[in-house]
Amino acid sequence: MIKASELTWDDVIRVGAGTLGGNYLRSFWWPMALSDEVKDIPVPVKLLGEELVLFRDLSGELVLLGAHCSHRRASLEYGIIEENGIRCAYHGWCYDRRGKVIDRPAEPIKTAPAAAAQIRRARAGWLPSR
Repeated sequence: MIKASELTWDDVIRVGAGTLGGNYLRSFWWPMALSDEVKDIPVPVKLLGEELVLFRDLSGELVLLGAHCSHRRASLEYGIIEENGIRCAYHGWCYDRRGKVIDRPAEPIKTAPAAAAQIRRARAGWLPSR
């Protein structure tokens, strides 16, 4: 456990992912948008220094993901909302509600083992939402 006397001012005021202040603030629920604002297109949100996108998938669940596709960093703000996630409008990678890649239509069927492992680890950042 960190003692208060060991903290510097920078430790407390920095809110980015992985910082002490950021980790503390992420343990609370934050209002992101009004329910009426989240309709049929993704809503860009910036919170605690992170660019995010908030949307309702076609099943009606709220989803909060990192704002950029892990393939080419295209904005998911322009993504196509699907039954259980969102599809990047640029190359068509589809992410589920937890940011896991579930479809890559432009990728070849046979992929080298190292590339296949890298694709399995590819994710869009996600946060729980309700």
